[in-house]
Amino acid sequence: KGFAMTFSSQLYSSAISSPFNVSNTGASVKIVIQPVGSIAGLPLSVQPVVCILDNRGRVVDSDFSSVVTAKILELSNPLNATISGNSVIKCCSGFCRFTDLSLSKSGSSYQIEFSAVSLVPD
Repeated sequence: KGFAMTFSSQLYSSAISSPFNVSNTGASVKIVIQPVGSIAGLPLSVQPVVCILDNRGRVVDSDFSSVVTAKILELSNPLNATISGNSVIKCCSGFCRFTDLSLSKSGSSYQIEFSAVSLVPD
């Protein structure tokens, strides 16, 4: 964390804040925890977590408004499986934690794309 503030007065002793970051706006989506498969129709055994990064690659921890959507990458979906669960998540402190994603059909080499409006997908 890079910044701290000092508050002072001629009458009282000073106080120094804890360190904090000042981020740029979101520029890209990054996968922090990769999804791990399961049985068709059941929640993925490891649910994905993504974060919003600024143009310097830092997590935008002040982001409480970005919405990330998860969808099956078309090229990895020859069986036309569908994704179920809450596939649209609002970020909290720059992180979006999916909790109940599942795929409707068994298959191999599925890939999930995570995207947010005006940000580069991962």
